Amino acid sequence: MSNSRKAIVRNLPITLIEPNPDNPRIIFDQEKMDDLIVSIKDRDILVPLSVFQSAKKFRIIDGERRYRASLQVGLKELPVIINSRPKDAEYVKDMFHIHHMREPWELVPTAIELEKVSKLLAEENKGKKPSEKELSKTTGLTVSEVRRCRTVLSFPTEIQDIMLKEEAKTKREKSEIGKDKILTEDFFIEIAKNIVKPLEDNNDAAFRQAGGKKKIYFSLVEKRRKGLIKNIVSLRPIPKYIRDHPVKAGKEIKKFIQDQQYSSDDLVNNVNLDFDLYKFQRNVNVFIGAIENIPDSLKEEQKVEILKILRQTEKEIKGKIKRLG
Repeated sequence: MSNSRKAIVRNLPITLIEPNPDNPRIIFDQEKMDDLIVSIKDRDILVPLSVFQSAKKFRIIDGERRYRASLQVGLKELPVIINSRPKDAEYVKDMFHIHHMREPWELVPTAIELEKVSKLLAEENKGKKPSEKELSKTTGLTVSEVRRCRTVLSFPTEIQDIMLKEEAKTKREKSEIGKDKILTEDFFIEIAKNIVKPLEDNNDAAFRQAGGKKKIYFSLVEKRRKGLIKNIVSLRPIPKYIRDHPVKAGKEIKKFIQDQQYSSDDLVNNVNLDFDLYKFQRNVNVFIGAIENIPDSLKEEQKVEILKILRQTEKEIKGKIKRLG
């Protein structure tokens, strides 16, 4: 860190070292922990922990995984580099660069820490909230990652808790659930962008009738667990449908949320049908307008060409009416 003392490694009793309550890494992959335990047993701690003194103990800045593994191994002392106590603003920013760039945190902890950075930057800038680019520059996250984090912060805390539990599952547990039912980070992001927020922004009545944000999320989570929302990317046409047809969309989305047998495929098929009808009506109106704009007096060659187009159109229309009738 920028305010550290000269990097002198010393050994400290493990009883004097404590985890950092502000460390966003609250999920520790057990397989990686097992590998680290084996490594420590074979070769001891190769990289010193980074700590600072807090009251009578030394709080970890970097190295909590090594600390946890050492406890399991039964080590009595750990090599550390003692830093001066960091300022809050510097500390939170540095945590991103130390930890996130080495091995990214899960999405929910990242979002929570990003909110802290956002508040600190706002304090430094007299209350002005930082832009996505400013947060990206400060933390090392991409603008896209910043945007995803902000979406997560809009979720009810109960949904964030569900995400944390899902993020903590092992690869084996996730494979046993199946890719069409697992509650991935992308699943939550997609339903937020394509269902929850568009409905809230464009049809507040339907949004409230469906139960509000929390109930909608819980309903869609259950659908996913039952395998009724398989292709989450297929939901991307829905926001345009909600914007263009807020009343009709409200009824359809409400049915999707409340009817536990109504799948995302059913919803998308119905939406695509409405899109086709909408585009058809729009194109017919354009065509009728074009016909009305044809002047009565035309050159002979123009009249021949126009009549050719109209007769061909008439033939297609009669054929379609016959097939549909």
